[in-house]
Amino acid sequence: MSLIESSSKEIILNSKKLSLLERINKISLSIKNRKKLTYSELENAIYHFEKEEYVEARELLKKVLRKSKDNLEARYILGQCFVLLGEFNKAVRQFGYILNSLPDEEMPLFQCALANLESKKYKNAEELFLKYLSLDHKQNLKDVNLFLGELYFETGKWELAIDYVMKSRKLKYKTEEGHFVITASYMNLGDYKLAKKWLDDVIRRYPTNKDLKRLKKELESRLKN
Repeated sequence: MSLIESSSKEIILNSKKLSLLERINKISLSIKNRKKLTYSELENAIYHFEKEEYVEARELLKKVLRKSKDNLEARYILGQCFVLLGEFNKAVRQFGYILNSLPDEEMPLFQCALANLESKKYKNAEELFLKYLSLDHKQNLKDVNLFLGELYFETGKWELAIDYVMKSRKLKYKTEEGHFVITASYMNLGDYKLAKKWLDDVIRRYPTNKDLKRLKKELESRLKN
């Protein structure tokens, strides 16, 4: 079961509280000797993106890139379109292209790591998330710790999974996914007492979550045996 199916989409949609132009301009500031870009087409693509018309935005952005392949603004938004359309491998390529020019740029680095995670390219995702943490970026710190926890859970590294989810909780980031990872990891480590403690707490918080209900039945079965 994937715990992260909609995570990247939610992050992108929530980030719309900031102006998309404002965010991509941060990338532009790092680019030297930029060519003059087709902003009329780019702005048209942004218009459709903001209206959640991602297919239309995607096609316009492809048109921009056919004329100017080094237009990093267009690549960044196109990567987000691909994520929102569930085309994660294509998103990885767009964010990766940006990182070739701007290897430490915060948002492309975060988005590339997340797209790799969604694509189940766990090794690549781990490297990018750990690089993000090493650069002392702050904007998505709580998300990165949670996603690393989910990554280690998916790859069977239960103790690391618990450790990183706990780090996200210290940043006051408590989620259903985080509770699930901690509970299921304790179960897999054979510590049913702690698993039950966490599960009882999360069931009270999220009584309708189907995954948690399934986990409760599994834990009850193990306790009987």
